[in-house]
Amino acid sequence: YMPECSTPWWARAWRLGRMLKPQQFDIAVVSNPSKELHLAIWLARIPCRVGYDRKWGWLLTHRLQDRKALGEVHEVEYNLDLIRALGLPVSVVSFHAPRFASEEHEVLQLIEKQGVKPSEPFIAVHPWTSNPHKQWPVDRYRTLIRDAVGRLKIPTVVIGGVEECWQVNAVLPMGVPVANLVGRLTLIQLAVLLQRARLLVSNDSGPMHLAAAVGTPTIALFGTPDPSTGPRRWGPRGEGHTVIWKPSMEAIRVEEVFEALKERFAHIQ
Repeated sequence: YMPECSTPWWARAWRLGRMLKPQQFDIAVVSNPSKELHLAIWLARIPCRVGYDRKWGWLLTHRLQDRKALGEVHEVEYNLDLIRALGLPVSVVSFHAPRFASEEHEVLQLIEKQGVKPSEPFIAVHPWTSNPHKQWPVDRYRTLIRDAVGRLKIPTVVIGGVEECWQVNAVLPMGVPVANLVGRLTLIQLAVLLQRARLLVSNDSGPMHLAAAVGTPTIALFGTPDPSTGPRRWGPRGEGHTVIWKPSMEAIRVEEVFEALKERFAHIQ
């Protein structure tokens, strides 16, 4: 559901409620408190409405205290609490991404054209994030990539969206062979690339979570003093990840990320 920002929230709620009502849903779960969504599912007369007790939470039939700001557990666990509130069994969530044969062939061709042999282990680096406060300085990424290729001899692929194309020169070290796939991959191709990579280095970002979902270990960089935006809540899900968490992104040194990369890559080749 993508709301129209120019329309008043109550009008969007009324419209969504009208759209949902004929479907006769039995249960609605709202994981992100919203007056608009709470009102919509009430107007749709959905008999069981589960969510957090704020932003008109009185419209819900099952309400939980919102403790997300404490950052005590992963966001996945907070959302599973909503299912537990219904008295339903909850099991550990795991992801099993399929193999995409045609996309895999395309991705391997792309990296081979840029000097990365499909048979050799490589790492992926995603130097960007949509939130400036979560951004590790790009010059540090440039130094890290230079050292990964030059000192550790690790083939490296830089990834990012189309919106990052204009920034890519800032992270590519001069005279160092790096595969640049920024802005060149579909979402499925990105998943395939991350499946093939031995490791991803990234800020808190979508590709970090995608790598975790396809079973690729990550080195995830977090710079925040606030637990609500820290890795206990928003870090890569699952085992085998390395999280570097400091009060700010500026406090994360290239040397410690390099040492983490050196140690992790030595164990996963």
